[in-house]
Amino acid sequence: MATASIADKLAKLETKIVKREKTIADETKELEKDKAEYNRLYIMLLSDKYKLSGKDLFSATGLSFTSVKRSKKLLMSLLPLVKRIRNVSGYF
Repeated sequence: MATASIADKLAKLETKIVKREKTIADETKELEKDKAEYNRLYIMLLSDKYKLSGKDLFSATGLSFTSVKRSKKLLMSLLPLVKRIRNVSGYF
């Protein structure tokens, strides 16, 4: 009898945990969207307020223009490899 009671409690807790995990995942996704929108608007505000563009805008936001260019260059150099992997594996 006590075993059934414990099993019922476990089942209820499992359901509650799954529901809360889903809620947290949904909220986290929404938070990330809001943060991205905030960052985009903040950059727009800086560029408008201080008449910034290009390298000046990256400097004002704390980003390094050269690091962004390097990252883009690295990604572009990896693109052929990704395409080959995609063709061989059939994934993506």
